[in-house]
Amino acid sequence: MSKIKIRTISSLEKCLTDGLIENTKEIKKLSLLKNETASFQVAYQMEDGWNKKLNYFVRAESPIKDFVKTFRVMEMPSATPILDEEHDKDIIGSKSGLFPDLLLPVSEDEELFLTNHRLLTLWIDVEPKENISGRHPLEIVFSDDEKNELGRANIEIDIIDELLPKQETIHTEWFYCDTLMSYYHTSAFDEKHFEIIERFMKKATENGINMILTPIFTYALDTEVGKERPTTQLVKVKMIGDSKYEFDFELFDRFINLAKKCGYEYFEMGHLFTQWGAKATPKVMAETGDGIKRIFGWDVPSDDVRYSCFLQQFMPELVEELKKLNVFDRTFYHISDEPRESSIDNYKAGYDLIKQFVPEDRIIDAMSNYSFYEKKVLNKPVPSTSAVKQFIDAGVGDLWTYYCCDARVKLSNRYFAMPSYRTRVIGIQLYLYDIVGFLHWGYNFYFSQYSMRPINPFVQTDCDGFAESGDAFLVYPGSEGEPLDSLRLKLLRDAFQDIRALKLLEKKKGKTFVKDLINEELGAITFTDYPRFIKCYIDFREKVNRLIGD
Repeated sequence: MSKIKIRTISSLEKCLTDGLIENTKEIKKLSLLKNETASFQVAYQMEDGWNKKLNYFVRAESPIKDFVKTFRVMEMPSATPILDEEHDKDIIGSKSGLFPDLLLPVSEDEELFLTNHRLLTLWIDVEPKENISGRHPLEIVFSDDEKNELGRANIEIDIIDELLPKQETIHTEWFYCDTLMSYYHTSAFDEKHFEIIERFMKKATENGINMILTPIFTYALDTEVGKERPTTQLVKVKMIGDSKYEFDFELFDRFINLAKKCGYEYFEMGHLFTQWGAKATPKVMAETGDGIKRIFGWDVPSDDVRYSCFLQQFMPELVEELKKLNVFDRTFYHISDEPRESSIDNYKAGYDLIKQFVPEDRIIDAMSNYSFYEKKVLNKPVPSTSAVKQFIDAGVGDLWTYYCCDARVKLSNRYFAMPSYRTRVIGIQLYLYDIVGFLHWGYNFYFSQYSMRPINPFVQTDCDGFAESGDAFLVYPGSEGEPLDSLRLKLLRDAFQDIRALKLLEKKKGKTFVKDLINEELGAITFTDYPRFIKCYIDFREKVNRLIGD
């Protein structure tokens, strides 16, 4: 009798360890284009009647096995899967517990263990090279330490002889150098810090994140009023007298060049005024006659003439540096994150100052209050997915959007507690509404709310009760300074690959054809209405691939 039940299942299934393998849906084939990564899972569980602990090894057997990567899907703790009672029923759990998320790489010689009839899963990435196409069998084989086979999972991989087009949609997940510095106990931008930053940068760009937030000064984000985040300031400032400044861009240049090397194409400068309304100035450290001191921060109002004088000297030099680095035409700027209606005058004053130096269409901020746009306070609002319909209906062009902790009713998001299709559907939504950019605040935020203290993201996945688990970070900090994947990172990668596939089909068949196809296969999709079944998304992408390959 076989000791293990094994089944190949979709990447869109989330299996809890107390589940039953019989409740999963088996798949037998998976298609992809030559330059994308596609994923499936292998679910496995002890056979009924077998109660002993099993040790086992896994390996891939296939003509394309060199293009296969295997990960263990690990359940992670969540004290806050849902922040409050304001959520819909389309979740896999609302109570504190364990949820599948962390992906740990597995090698063929790594011994694993199966106990107590737990339902476990492996995540399998297939990442071919451009010169490989056609149909190939792939088997994931389980064996014991004496090489006796315990079972195997079978799937056919169909690599279509087509290439996804270059990603056009801008995708930013805010990158925090200070949380890396705090977690790994480095100094700001020392050699070890830069080595870790590079690894985290590469992981982002490998998964469709193509714009990076850049700490020209320490971020004026998620900071308790009157408090400070750890200093991570790329531009060194020297104060000459009371009102003149010199700027050193050496670290800034290194950061930008490193980001370019890692594959980033777009850049956004850190916010030039404080969050929630531009009432104060960001933390800026400077060399003064009395040593290194903080010259701006919460205690300096945004309309202080000293800060205006500072920006009037800094912004032209920043622009020139960006031009020297050949990234000026691909750089965006922020005034204040999520400004409120009561702060519209402060925001407008900051905006009017900065637009003297940079193109207005590259000043963007996360804001969902339509009055800011209606009153022409800025040209490029980034409304949340919960508010974007008003902007779409008003005919606002070249729209960006974002989501965070307010997107919990009907909307797509990336919480542990949400089924995977609620994360992946964002790609189809962005395509349908011609969204040019997607923003999220948390690639690697490992602090508590308001950055009051560091947290251990392997234990406090909700940032100590600040946000639903899954909101604040997409990667985990590995022990050697390497980022570890999450299941959600892979789902977002797939969402942006979906956009590229739809763009390719559009090039072949036209936009109307693609929109009609989406409507026929998935129904009338909006940001709040979309199918709630795994199979329809699997079948839809398979049909898109077939049409591309015809």
